[in-house]
Amino acid sequence: MLLVVTLVLGLLFIDWFSTFFIDSRSPFERMFPVEQTRHLEPFIMFKGKPGGGHNDLGYKGRSPTQARPGSYRIFFLGGSTAYDGEPPIAELLEKRFHEMGAKNVDVFNFGVVSSNSGMELARVVHEILDYKPDYVIFFNGGNDLISPLGWDPRPGYPFNFMAYEKNPLMETRRQYSLVKSIALGSNLFRVAAGRYPALNEWLLGQEDLRKQAGFKTVPWMEHIVAVYLGNAMKAQTALSGADARFAVFFQPLIYYKDHLGAKEQPLCAEQGRGYYEEMRSKVRSMYRERFPSLNFFDVSDIYDTERSDVFTDIIHTTQEGRMAMAVTICDRIAADALRDMKRKGK
Repeated sequence: MLLVVTLVLGLLFIDWFSTFFIDSRSPFERMFPVEQTRHLEPFIMFKGKPGGGHNDLGYKGRSPTQARPGSYRIFFLGGSTAYDGEPPIAELLEKRFHEMGAKNVDVFNFGVVSSNSGMELARVVHEILDYKPDYVIFFNGGNDLISPLGWDPRPGYPFNFMAYEKNPLMETRRQYSLVKSIALGSNLFRVAAGRYPALNEWLLGQEDLRKQAGFKTVPWMEHIVAVYLGNAMKAQTALSGADARFAVFFQPLIYYKDHLGAKEQPLCAEQGRGYYEEMRSKVRSMYRERFPSLNFFDVSDIYDTERSDVFTDIIHTTQEGRMAMAVTICDRIAADALRDMKRKGK
C-alpha cells in the first residue's frame, strides 16, 4: 500500500514539475493565450478578458462606451484575423475613412479569437445593438469552414464546443469517469494528447460526432455554408430594424492564393485545397441562389496576383496583407457609408 501511495505521489510531482519546462499549449494558444482571449461569456460563448490589452468590454482598441457624441459608429467583427494586427484591420479602416475626410467615423474592433459567424451574430444581438451602431461589418468565413474540419464537426457550432460539453460537473459518473477527470488535469497527458489523436478521441468522442454530422458529405458541406450565410442574413435583418447598415466579407485563405511565396508553400497542404475550393464555390452559388439580398462581398481572391508571401499560416496574413484588406473593405463600403452619414446628419 505504501508503495502504491509513493508511486502515485511521485507521478503527481513529476506531472506538476513538468509544467515548469514543458508547455502543453499549441503554437496557436501560445500566440493567443486561452486565459486572455477565450474568457467565457454568457450567450456569446467567449471573448477577450477585460484588461491586459483589452478594453472594458473585452475587445481590442477603443471601447464604444467612449464613443464621441454624434460619431458614425462602425463595428468590425471576425475571428483572430480581425482581432490581431499592429494595428488591426479595424484601426486601419478608421484611418482610411479619416484620410478621405470622414473624420467623424469611429471603428470599433469586436474581433474574437476563434470566433465564427454564429458567435458574431450573438455579439450583434447581445452587445452591439446597445451601442447604437451605424454600420456593422463581418469579416469572416474562414473559421466557419476550418473549425468543422478539424475540431467540432457540427456545422455552425462554436469553436471546440464538444470540449465544453464534456464537463464532468454536467455529466454522471458513468458518463465521465474519475480517470478522465484526472487526465484532464495532467500536463503530461495534454502533451501526449497533442501527439496521439486516439487520446483526444477517448476524451471527446469526435469520431462519433463526425458520423452523426455526416462528416465530409455533400449535405454536411452545404449545411456549413447555409449556416454561415444564414447567420449573416439574420444579422442584416436585425440591424436593419435598428437603422444600421451591414456588410459581410468572405475572407481569403492561403488555399485561394494563386501564386504562393517561398514561406507560404510549406503551409499549404495540397490535400486541403480541394475542400476549401469546393466550399468557396458553394458559398458563391448559395449566396446567389438563396441569399441575393445579403450585402455580401467575396474578397477571398484579393491576393491572387501577389507573388510574395502574404500568409503566415492558412488564414493569418502579414501586416501588409491587413493594410491591403483595409483598403479593399473601405473601397467597397465607403460610398454607402458616406450616403448614410449624410442622411443621418453625421
